[in-house]
Order: sequence, then C-alpha cells, then structure tokens
Amino acid sequence: MKDEVVLAKKKEFVGFIENVLEEYQLSAEATPEILNPSYIDFKKMAQNALKQVKESELLVPLVGGFSAGKSTAINALLGEEILPVAVTAETAIPAEIRFAEEDYIIAIKTQENGAEESRHLVSELSTLSQSASEYEVVKIYLNRPILRDILPFTLVDMPGFESSNSAHNYSILRYITKGAFYFFLVNMKDGSLKKQDFIRLSEIYDLGRDFTVFLTKKDLSSAEEIEAITKFVKEQVESEYGSHIDVRSVDSDDNDQFLNALKQANPEELFYRLNINLVKDVFYHAASDLNTALSGLKTDAQTIEKELSDLEESVINITLSRDQQIESIKSGTLIEVENRVVAKVESQLQSSVQDLANSLGASSESFNKMISDLVRGVLVSELNREIGRMSNDVVNRFSGSMNFNFKDVQLEKDWANTLIDSLQSQIMSALVSINSDGKNNSKIGTGIGAMLGGLAMAIPHPVIKVVMMVLPGIIGAIFDNVRASKEKEQKINAIQSQVIPSVISSVRAEVSNVLVEVSNILVKTVSDEFERKLHDKKVILDRAKGEHYENVAQLEQAKSTLEGSLKNINSLAEKIIA
Repeated sequence: MKDEVVLAKKKEFVGFIENVLEEYQLSAEATPEILNPSYIDFKKMAQNALKQVKESELLVPLVGGFSAGKSTAINALLGEEILPVAVTAETAIPAEIRFAEEDYIIAIKTQENGAEESRHLVSELSTLSQSASEYEVVKIYLNRPILRDILPFTLVDMPGFESSNSAHNYSILRYITKGAFYFFLVNMKDGSLKKQDFIRLSEIYDLGRDFTVFLTKKDLSSAEEIEAITKFVKEQVESEYGSHIDVRSVDSDDNDQFLNALKQANPEELFYRLNINLVKDVFYHAASDLNTALSGLKTDAQTIEKELSDLEESVINITLSRDQQIESIKSGTLIEVENRVVAKVESQLQSSVQDLANSLGASSESFNKMISDLVRGVLVSELNREIGRMSNDVVNRFSGSMNFNFKDVQLEKDWANTLIDSLQSQIMSALVSINSDGKNNSKIGTGIGAMLGGLAMAIPHPVIKVVMMVLPGIIGAIFDNVRASKEKEQKINAIQSQVIPSVISSVRAEVSNVLVEVSNILVKTVSDEFERKLHDKKVILDRAKGEHYENVAQLEQAKSTLEGSLKNINSLAEKIIA
C-alpha cells in the first residue's frame, strides 16, 4: 500500500481537468470573440475543482463507543503509547494521525471568527486532553514507518459516542461525511451489535461510505466466546448490510487485522467516489460550451435566431416552473413527507421503550443520549431518502421545461443526472454535519461545485439542532418525573405517555421547517443553475451569430479546432467517467 496507489487516480483526475482546461483554452483562442468571456468563468470553476481534488484525502475514522479500544488500536499500530488511553469520554479529542518527517501536534480550536491553530509537542497531548472541550481536532504528525506504509490512508481517532461534549458530537457528525472508509470498533464483551451501533453504522452506510467492524479485546474472552460472538455479529451485519461487509476480531496487540483491512480496501475506488462529481462537472461544462459554440458556427443566422428564441422560451418556462413549485411548497404539499419521517421516528422510539426504561439511571445523560441516537439515526436515514426523491423531482421538472434543440441532448441529460447525484450527496452532508470554520471555501467560479457550496451554507442543520439543543431540554424537563416511577411498567408508561409525545412534537416542528427550507432552496438553487446554463448557451450563440470571419478558411479552422477539442475531451472522459 503506497502513496502512488491513490495518487495514480488523483493524478488521473488532475490531468483530466488540466487537459480539459487546455482544450477549452485552445478553442477560446481559435474563437476569441465567442468563447473568451466564457473561458474566464470556466477557468475559475476548473481551478477550484483542481484544488479540491488535489486536497482530497482518504480519512479512516476509528469510531465506536467509549472504551471500545480505538486509541489502544492506534497505539498498537504505532508501537508506542502516543494517544492517552486512560481518559474519559469527555477528555478524548478527535485526532488525525499523519506521517511527517518530524514529530509535532497542531491543535485546532473553533472560534466565532474561524479556526485557531497552535503548535505543540507530542508529549503535550495529555495536557491538551484536560481542555478537550476547547478543541475541534488535533493533528498529530509523527515520523513512524507504519504511517508512511499505510498511505494514502490517514487514521482518525474519534471520541466515544457517549461523549456529552458538544464539540465532540459535532466532530463525529462532521467525520461521518469526511471519512472515506471507517473502522467501527465494538467491545467483544458487548456480545453483539446493539441498536445504537446499527444507528451509527446505518448513518455511514446510507451516506455511501464503506466500513469494517472490529470486535476488540478478544484476549479478555475465551476461544468459544470469540467464535460464537464473531459468528453472531457477522450474521447481524450480513442481514442488515450484506455479505461484503467484513467483521474481524482483534486483541490489544493485533496490528495485522487493521493493516489487512486497509490493504483490502480499494483506495482508487474510494477516491473515485469522493471526487467523480467534480470531474464530471468540469467535463459537462466544457463540452456544453464547446458544443454550443460549434453549433453556432455551423448554423445559419436564421436557425440561430430560432434557437435563441427557444432558449428565451426555456428561461420563461424555468421561471414559471420555479414559481409554481414555490407556491406548491407554500400550500403545504410537504405534509405527507413530514408525516412519513415523523412516523418513522415514533416507530423507532416505540420499539425501543424497553431499552429506554433500562437506561433510566441516576442522571438524564444516558437516557437523553439513547433517545438522541435513536432520533438522529432515523432523521439521517429518512431525510436522506426523502431528499433524494425531492432532488430528483425538482431537477426533472426543470429539465422538462427546457428545449433541447441541440446536438448535445444526451450531454445535457447526463449533466442533469449528475446534478441530482450532487444535490443529494451535498445536501445530506450539510444536514448531518457542519462547516466548522463557517466559511464557504468552495463557492468559487461557476457550475455545480459553486452552486452546492452556497447551498450547503444556506440550509439548516436539523439533525444537529434536534440532538444538541431540542432533546436535552425536553429530557431535562421531564426526566425526574419519569425516573420517579418505581416499577418498570410504570416507567414504560411514562416514556410512552410523556417522553415520546414531547419528542415527536419537537421533532415534527424541526422536520417541517427543514423540509420547507430545503425544498425552497432546492427549487431556487436548481432554477438558478438551469438559468445559468441557458444564459451561457444564449451568450455563446449570440456571439457566434455576430461573428464574421474574413474567409472560409478561417471559419473552417475555427470549426476544426472546436471539433478537435471536443473529440479530445470526449475521448478522455470515456476513460474516466463511467
């Protein structure tokens, strides 16, 4: 496992974007009056895509409950105790373990005006842990051969799920979307995957991420227990996610299992999944512009006027469709979607009342944590499903409003399909995570990447709000009344009659708000993107209509250059875009 494995795919993507940029530039130079202004916008978009691809990483978060053995596993890999293991759920800090020529730590605090970094010695990590609530993440740079050997992967030690530290919970949510591959650790003594484990795994799975399950601390169990528990957990995982998910049992010194899991992962495929939509966007944008310019050069003025008229009509249709869809949202057409999501949350809570009753201890913390996990898991899964439907519906409605009277009909349809994929992925990432520095670094240039950058910053974060703000207040207000019930049946009745209705009422309000907000943003954002695309075509055709070449030879040369560039980028795309 060497850095070149994934860098081959990264270089392929980088080379493709650079080649497309070069071909566009050649065409712009051959038709300066037609394409030069469009090339300026395209160059900004392509350079932003290049930056994101170059900076893309394959992070491997180690996630699981407190004391599942995450820090111990990383220390075993390093061959020394770098990460403190005698910590509480509140004193663990998310830690990225990176290879470097020298040893040091960069600690990142989240401030109102952005992130603040400070440099420390590795020996200071335990001291930093005493102020864990102040830190978003620590990046630990170490000169250890094992870290070089596992490249291109970077391990991330995550706080336990039980942490009540809000900064840790934000980090867990953020890494759900940042990670490329996950190690999910469960203490062998637990005997099985619990409901909350499945909630976390489903979050990862529903967002299109891969994972391996590790049953840790097997040295504390007998051979018979290890065999039985491992077999049972494999059956649990296979039933829920399929036989392709690996389950392994490890002890505190078992490095090989973790290394083998990394070796069996496909870094090229993981990198492809993380970045392919960026690459597609660059291709579709360039191909559409060049096709439009070529169409303008090959078409007489009268036909161009007809195409411009069709474009104007499409813009009008897009505006009408947008207004109709927004009015539809105002009229309450989302109530069925809201009811489906809320019903799933209530069903999950009702099916968990026994476990909730058992979690009623001396404080409300574990009780609130379990409810929060249950609610969050359902919201992530159901919103993911519903937003997928909404994205598809919105894009298809706008597609039906456009007049595809060009030779690149399939290209435009492929672009629309990519837009749907990108919408669902990016909106869902924004719903379950948070941009820690509060800055939108992706909104540069034009195209899907820029559009989604603004989208992710605009939408609310209902999962975070429900879990971090709404539920603790609800549970805190009624916990003592519920816990006061002496018999288990009384506790169950109190949960069903007091807790669940209160939770559902609050969840419904947040789900209703976010569905309306996301729907409006979806409609407006997709409308803007379609209008941008129509405007780009109109501008290029307008320029082509007014462009006059001194002789036929110049015109033929311009068309030949455009055709050559299109042929080249299409040929390159066939090798990269599946």
